Order: sequence, then structure tokens, then C-alpha cells
Amino acid sequence: MRILVEDIPKEGIKLDFDLPPEWMRERIEDPGDDFRFAENIGVWVELYRTERGIRVKGGYSSVAQLTCPKCLEEFTSPFEGEFDIRLMPDIYIAGKREVRLTRKDLDVEYFDGVVVDLENIILSELMVNFPHDKLCRPDCKGLCPVCGANWNYEKCEHYGAEHRYKNPIWDKIKLSIKL
Repeated sequence: MRILVEDIPKEGIKLDFDLPPEWMRERIEDPGDDFRFAENIGVWVELYRTERGIRVKGGYSSVAQLTCPKCLEEFTSPFEGEFDIRLMPDIYIAGKREVRLTRKDLDVEYFDGVVVDLENIILSELMVNFPHDKLCRPDCKGLCPVCGANWNYEKCEHYGAEHRYKNPIWDKIKLSIKL
């Protein structure tokens, strides 16, 4: 979705729309198992003209489809956030060799000064904030490294044993580097 700067009125533009769950995965070269949603992604965006560029305020809300990194169980989790970005035409940096950034410059992005590409802004915000390493629950016990039992549901003979994390490969490595 692209919006011409000249089409943004003085009072701004407000948009509300839904993106289908597969929208993000279709725009990433190799998404792997990441970036899955169980529902549409609700997006709201406000665009305002400023003296030096465009202000883009917005937010998103959906339900992320995740895999727990400890027990490998699939689960869903609410996923929402907001953003507030200043877009400045790249003429402000043309010809400058060094630019000293301040804390307030961290929310500035540069664009051609003609077209605001909302798709790239939304895609960036979703990618940066997606919860990749969220646990299925705070007390997730994970999998047994010996037999693979899910300790959230069952206790195997290795549960709580001192040797439960012992892997024979480490003995070989220790011998090779003579610790």
C-alpha cells in the first residue's frame, strides 16, 4: 500500500484494515517456521504531514502461532504493538558525509519524499517485534534430553537425575582439548 505525499491532507489520513494471516510470510524470502498468525492482523495507521516530512503513527493486533523453544509445543499468544515513525525525505541527507544521530533520530526513516510505502513500514514493525522465543508458559519444563519426554506432561526416569544433561559427545570434546 503506497500513499502519495500530495494526497495526505493537512488534517491527516486515518486508515483501519485487516491483513490476512499469510500476508507477512508471503513477503519474506525464507520465513521458515516463523511469522505465523492464527487470525487476521488488524492494523491502524495515521499519517500526518509535518514541516520536514511525514509522521506515521500506528498499531497492530493479532494472535501469533508460536512454537515453544523448550518443549516444541505449538501454542497461540496475543501479539500487538504500536509504532510512531518520522519519515523525512532523503534530500536531508543528500551530500552529507557524516551525520550525528541523537536519541530523537532513532525513530526517523528516510524516503523518496513522494510516496509513503506503508507495506514496508508495517512489515518491518511486525518482523522486529514478533515474539520468536516466547515460552508456552512461564514454568515450561522442556523436553528430556535423553529420551525426549515432555516434562510438562510426564516424568521419565531421567527427570531430576544428575546425568540428565550429560551427553557423551562432551566427553570426546574434553579429551580432544585436554581440559
